[in-house]
Amino acid sequence: MLQVGTGHSMLPLTILFTSHYFLSAAVQLELQLANGPHSCAGRVQIYHGNDWHTVCYDGWGMEEAEVVCRYLGCGSAVSTQWTTQYGEGTGSIMLDDVNCAGSELSLKQCPSSGWKLHNCASWQVAGVHCEVGLRLVNGPHSCA
Repeated sequence: MLQVGTGHSMLPLTILFTSHYFLSAAVQLELQLANGPHSCAGRVQIYHGNDWHTVCYDGWGMEEAEVVCRYLGCGSAVSTQWTTQYGEGTGSIMLDDVNCAGSELSLKQCPSSGWKLHNCASWQVAGVHCEVGLRLVNGPHSCA
């Protein structure tokens, strides 16, 4: 323990170290937005180990929402949700303290506290609402 002060007025000093980790490129990241009014809005969930898990909302903002919306092909982020508006979800919390710049292609390119490392309760889940636009699906290519 470090102490700060002079003479008889020494006080203990606690230093907190924080570090951010990037997920390995080898980690396959499958995302979905669950329990929302459409497929481009809901609780952010990550598929891992045959189950869906949540992302903690600590530090969650529009930059992180932009990355999720882009990754899912849902256009731009309209808003973020930091409550249980979309429910608590099941499974464990997989990511916390996600800190994207907004230009990343996937959440795994954003610094975070690390895989399964968190200080969140089950109700502290990140939610995203992306714009709803025209999306072409099941065609021979992305333009049909």
